[in-house]
Amino acid sequence: MASARRDEDRADLFDEVEPMRIASTPAIRAQYRQVWTRAEFLAALREIENEFRTTAMLPLLHIETHGSIGGIGVSEQEGIAFAELMEELIPLNRMSGLHLIVVLAACEGIWGMKMLQPARGAAAFRALIGPEHEILPEQLAKGCQTFYRGLFSRAGDGNEAFRAMNDAVDVTKPTVFAISAEGALKMVFRGYLQELCAPGEIERRVDAMEAKALQQRRDDGLPDMFSKDKQWGAAASARQPRQSPRAFRSNPARILFHRSSPGERPALRR
Repeated sequence: MASARRDEDRADLFDEVEPMRIASTPAIRAQYRQVWTRAEFLAALREIENEFRTTAMLPLLHIETHGSIGGIGVSEQEGIAFAELMEELIPLNRMSGLHLIVVLAACEGIWGMKMLQPARGAAAFRALIGPEHEILPEQLAKGCQTFYRGLFSRAGDGNEAFRAMNDAVDVTKPTVFAISAEGALKMVFRGYLQELCAPGEIERRVDAMEAKALQQRRDDGLPDMFSKDKQWGAAASARQPRQSPRAFRSNPARILFHRSSPGERPALRR
């Protein structure tokens, strides 16, 4: 889908992809939708959902528009915040078996990572690709064309296509980045281990729980625990088996989702 960027850039990209998808095996469908309003954009997403129900073909959603760290859209009035876009993409990602890939071809598009909210309990995409900062339309068009050439090439290596995309924009430094739902989970969990599982932090939480328990006993008119009761509680706690944080670091997805085996999953890397 595209909105409010240079018409020639959009046409060049679709004209480039169309013959490659026709020659591809297995067959790949490519459709171009131009929208100008928020309502048209949301309606196009509903159409894509309905088509998936019919064809069961996994979607790669390419959205080309204006963007900022807060959202996307042709204008402030017709824009959509990432918090809203997240709710619109979650149903499609669920229908696809959590395999939705989104190319957010917009300035600061990678900030769509805000759509991965742990409290929401659902991912808006499997992987997201987008620029980190503002980018010229012609640079973005060149990068996208290079990316899709790589995907449709005989090798079809997504990581190589992604690297070529960055080189096409600026060979001196990365401009376009990628993030996966799995990668985001690992980053969040790694931060949890480093910040909240450090010995000092654990001791602070234990002290706070003990103080709360003592205050509750006082509020209930009960005496404070004797020192021997505290010692017994500490000994009982020490006897409990504990999971090493290192084991969590080795495979957080397996532990959090109780998978029977880790399994291989494709990933897009920076």
